[in-house]
Amino acid sequence: MKNIIYEKPFLTAMRIFACVASVLLIVVTSLRIYNTFFTKQRPSDFPNIFGIAVNLVAIILFYLMIIHPQKIEYLAIGSFMYAFVCLTLDFDNPMGILMYGLGISVFYVRGLFIHKTRQKAIIAIIVYICLLCGGFLYSLLLHESADYFDTILEMTGYTLVLSIIIFLLITYNHFIKAESQDMPKILNLAEIPGLVETDVVLLQKVLENEQYKNIARAVYKAPGTIRNRLNKIYDLLGVMDRMGFISTYLGYEIVFEKE
Repeated sequence: MKNIIYEKPFLTAMRIFACVASVLLIVVTSLRIYNTFFTKQRPSDFPNIFGIAVNLVAIILFYLMIIHPQKIEYLAIGSFMYAFVCLTLDFDNPMGILMYGLGISVFYVRGLFIHKTRQKAIIAIIVYICLLCGGFLYSLLLHESADYFDTILEMTGYTLVLSIIIFLLITYNHFIKAESQDMPKILNLAEIPGLVETDVVLLQKVLENEQYKNIARAVYKAPGTIRNRLNKIYDLLGVMDRMGFISTYLGYEIVFEKE
């Protein structure tokens, strides 16, 4: 079963999102650059200029997504950049919370939380709290918020709603996986042209989250040789890379059985 992020409808949708986001960012950034550098009213403070820089980087990332729509980590990078800007330099803007949640969701879908889930979740929460505290202190120093108590309540409310949404999506995902557990999960490499029996050991090691150098040591080959072979295997399986393979075939029994 191929991961949904490698299916054609998903890739097409990501290309469309990337195109729309690119056009929107180009328009917004152009207006911001004009207002900052070519008008008498120049909001040339650090947050505004930093925001322009982030927009330019995001445009590049979305352009890369148009070319490589399966690289959804580009979306996560852009989301975290916007979250940093909004949460630290524009504390009253709820977009920061949404963008941070989007970045975490992308990493979850990409399979980043498969291993050491609890530790990574704790790190994500700590980083989020640090960004919120930093943004509040920055706003406090600049006296930008008229009512800090109301602002904190609003940000807490946005955080709670986003947390509920993420929780429901994760719970639903676990429910779907639980329903499919009764179905046999077998990846027979013999059915895929270009794969050989020795690839079974390599892929089993990958599912065990072994590093390439450890896999190379176990099969008595050079790390570069193992990396090149696994990259070819990922391409034949249509999963793009190591993380894509783990997120797609975690829990599968890998065999090589000819009919």
